[in-house]
Order: sequence, then structure tokens, then C-alpha cells
Amino acid sequence: MKILTRGGIILVSLILSFGIVEKITRSLFPPPLRLSRVKVLSPYKKEKEKLVAEEKPGNLLYQETPLGIRLRPNVEILVKNAPPEGRDILIRTNSLGYRNPEIGEKTKPRILFLGDSITMGYNLPEEETFVKIIEKISQHTDKKVETINAGVLGASLREELAILMETGIQTSPDIVVLGFYLNDFKPSRGVKLVRLPAFLDRSWFLYYLLQGVLSLPPISKREEVDTLTLNEWRAKARKRFPPGGGDPDKDPKAFNQLIMQNFRDWGIAWSEEAWVFMSPYFREFKELSERHGFIPLIVVFPVKWQVTANYLYDFPQRRLRKITENLKIKVLDLLPYLRKFALPARKKLFYDQCHLTPYGNQVVARIIWEFLYPEIEGLQGRNKLRNQKL
Repeated sequence: MKILTRGGIILVSLILSFGIVEKITRSLFPPPLRLSRVKVLSPYKKEKEKLVAEEKPGNLLYQETPLGIRLRPNVEILVKNAPPEGRDILIRTNSLGYRNPEIGEKTKPRILFLGDSITMGYNLPEEETFVKIIEKISQHTDKKVETINAGVLGASLREELAILMETGIQTSPDIVVLGFYLNDFKPSRGVKLVRLPAFLDRSWFLYYLLQGVLSLPPISKREEVDTLTLNEWRAKARKRFPPGGGDPDKDPKAFNQLIMQNFRDWGIAWSEEAWVFMSPYFREFKELSERHGFIPLIVVFPVKWQVTANYLYDFPQRRLRKITENLKIKVLDLLPYLRKFALPARKKLFYDQCHLTPYGNQVVARIIWEFLYPEIEGLQGRNKLRNQKL
């Protein structure tokens, strides 16, 4: 009897404690993501149009492969309360695992975009991503193009090149745009869309707890630089860029402090050693372009504080330019363009340190389109000459 009584007290205590934690979680955090509609292509159906409901709990959008994280092919997910605005976002992937309509017969110049969450636009409707805005812009010109979004949230440069080799080449791209962000030296943590079992799905606390666990990438598969090496690079970067206090928008040493605080994310781009480590990947990008006949281009996305600062903190962009000039790869540095918008539209360009708002995507799409236009013009000229010879 005493054991039963003691067990009941413990059970009641656990329930009350859980209730308190749940209440605190609801007061501190926004409503969690809800996956109200999930569909996948049935493996038993040959018709691509036939979709069936998938009710299994777990990570529904991403899958781990020996070469890194990928989007699952042929899924349709309606995400409710998507951060940061709490909008309902529909995410659909095609048979290649791209956030893109199914790719059909090639009828116009085709541009494949590689990148991470900035390119994928996971927190926006597909039509509001800069990739699709560029395609829409082109429809009102004499240089109509088809754009393909192969971005994957949290992907590193190595993983992006693997996607290019696995599935990107088979789309026959004329141009491949590598959307490079300052943390692409290594895989970054990402928001993984998960479904809890039905009896747990109403708990905000359990959702955020599981989300935190699943956001940790499996080290055996995803870590490209070990912790000891990262610490050595950080120590050397600290000597080159000594940190201090103050306002990072006005004081270079205060900005350096941000670099150190975020070294495992975008701050690693201020490491000379990291750029030496990454050089072979850019060389591989160039070699793939020569082997498969596409034009390689790179678009560099800055961190927000580079855009808003009074000083120009552009070490990563200058370092990348040095590598790509030797490889003869054209680069679009968005930093000087976005700095022009920093004062009048600071709050509208970014949701956070890097992810673009709908307005930010529109601005970036227009800038990238101007960058692409001469390349598309050159493609059309070469095709015209080839047809005349035939």
C-alpha cells in the first residue's frame, strides 16, 4: 500500500511538473509548427499524380544520406505557424527532392540554383523565393528562362556540390548558380519539420524538446571539420581580428566580437585557414562546369551586420574573389547592393541574421537577374550561331 501511495505521489508530481513546464514553454515561445497535411508519392503507384497520405511520425521533409542531408522527394507538407511570421507555408518537392515543380522537357535556358535555407526559402511560399521571382521577371523580357530550386536547409558547400553531381547534372542546366552564405564551410543546424505521435502532438514543450534534439546533425555523417581544428582556426582569427566592446555597426572591434561569438556559424568566414580548406570545392565546381558544359556562377549572401554596419567588413567576399578570379568564375557580391537598402529598409530586408523577407527576396531577385542577363544573352547568341551552322 505504501508503495502504491508513493507511486501515486510521484505520478501526480510528474504531471504537475509537466504542466508547469508546459505553461512556461507556452509563455516564452511562439506556437509550434503544425503539419496539417502531409502527402507522399506512393511507392506502389506508378502514376506520378497519385498521392497518398503518410501518417508516420518523425522527420517528414529531410533525410540523411551518406553524403549529407537531402529533401525527401515527392512530399507535400502544409506547415502552420511557420516562423518568423506564423504564416501557413506549403512545401512541395518533386521527384528529385527539389522544392520545385516537376521538371519537364527543356524549352528555354535552364538555371539551376544550389544553396542552403536562403535559397530554399523554407519560411516563404515558393512563389516568394528569389529563385521563382527571377523566373517570373524573365517572362516579361526577351530572355525567358526556367529556374530550378535545389536549395536545402542547412546544407554545406560540399553537400551542395554532391546534389549537383547526384541529380543536378541530369536536369541539363545551362547555368548553375551557387548561392554561397558565410557558414557554408560546414553543415549548419536546421529546422527539421517533425510530426509527433498523435497523443503528444498537442504539447508545446515536447515539440520544442524534440525539435532541439533533431536539429543536431549526426556528427559521423555531417561534420567536415573537427572541433579541435575549429578551435585552432578561431584562435588564429582572434589574433587577426581582435574583439572588443561597443556597437558593431560603428566599432570594428565590436564587430570582431560578433565574429568570435558566431565563429561556428558565419564567423568562420573570417578564418584564412577555412578558405584554404574550402578552395578545392570551388575548383571542383569549375571542373564540373567544364566537364558538363554549364556556366558556373556564384552569388554571395552577406550576414545582416555586414549590411547595416557603418564600416565595410568584407574580408570573406574579398577572400572568395581571390579564389574565383584564379578559377575564372564570375561572382556576384550582394553586399554593396544591399548596403544601399540598409538605412531606408533595414527591417524589411532580413528576418534574422541572414534569411530574407519577401521584400528582401524581391530586391535580391532583381539584382541577380541583372547579373544573369548578359550570360543568358550569350547563351542565346551561341544557340543562334549553332542553328545557323546546322
